[in-house]
Amino acid sequence: MILSNEYGIDPGSYAIKIYDRDNERFYSDHNALACDMAGHVIAYGQSAYEMKGSTPRSITIKNSVQAGKITDVLLLEAIIEPLLYRDRRFLGIRPSIYFSVPADMTEIERRAYASISKRGKLKNCNVFLVERAFADAFALGLSVKDAKGIMVLNIGSSQTTASVSSNGRII
Repeated sequence: MILSNEYGIDPGSYAIKIYDRDNERFYSDHNALACDMAGHVIAYGQSAYEMKGSTPRSITIKNSVQAGKITDVLLLEAIIEPLLYRDRRFLGIRPSIYFSVPADMTEIERRAYASISKRGKLKNCNVFLVERAFADAFALGLSVKDAKGIMVLNIGSSQTTASVSSNGRII
């Protein structure tokens, strides 16, 4: 449907991966943001990552996710917004954003993801959290509701997780 788009987002420590379901496109960019001393964004993604190690002291390169956990919600918003708007000017009316999140997330971390839908250009989005094990299984085309066990190994840049799911639950 053209007016309600759906996006899957996996905010990793090294890269942010976005799947646009309506256009069936996949985007991936570095999870890096270059900011000046006043906090203004100078560059994001690949261009900010390339600035690492060669910037003056007035510019810092930051990551919004470390070890699979959000370190700064505002930085995550600042990276996600331009990535979502990369090829389009209009995200749709009340777009749905599905975040891939760790299973052992605290309530405070859940609220951090929900706060993304409360301000900025993404304030009208419906935000859903999908446990990373299920998101990985869906991406592989596996059925998580079967009685048989499914083991998924996710090897990330700063964290590796192994999970087993069966009957729609993580065991």
